[in-house]
Amino acid sequence: MGGVQSGPLPQNQLQDKDRRVISSLSRAGSDRIEQDLEHYTSKPYQFGFELEDGFGMSQYRSEASDGTGVVKGSYGYMDPMGIYRKVEYTADGNGYRAVIRTNEPGTANQNVADALFIVEPPPPEAIQQIVQNDISPRNSKAKK
Repeated sequence: MGGVQSGPLPQNQLQDKDRRVISSLSRAGSDRIEQDLEHYTSKPYQFGFELEDGFGMSQYRSEASDGTGVVKGSYGYMDPMGIYRKVEYTADGNGYRAVIRTNEPGTANQNVADALFIVEPPPPEAIQQIVQNDISPRNSKAKK
């Protein structure tokens, strides 16, 4: 079997990148392969869901795009003890940016990698269960 080689495309083929994608492979003993791919225009969309599992756990997600490449959404959950995480995000030409609101034990306010963490104290019931069962990041097994 021959090896596969790849390299940058010539600049003159990259000028029309929005309407045409050219992929090329060069294998030992074979000719160059070029392929035109269809360009699909972004279209507006939206979707979402909410659910509860009957045991006190709830989750949700919602997302919408305006058809210009801008996507905004949110998702999150809350457990039976009141521990929650809510994420609101935007994805566009400037990348992916998120704001995370949570009261999960062991988290701290941070602003890293285009994600802003806003942390609140966990519910007292969650703290009590953590202390009683020694459920912590440093101890992965709960005492019985």
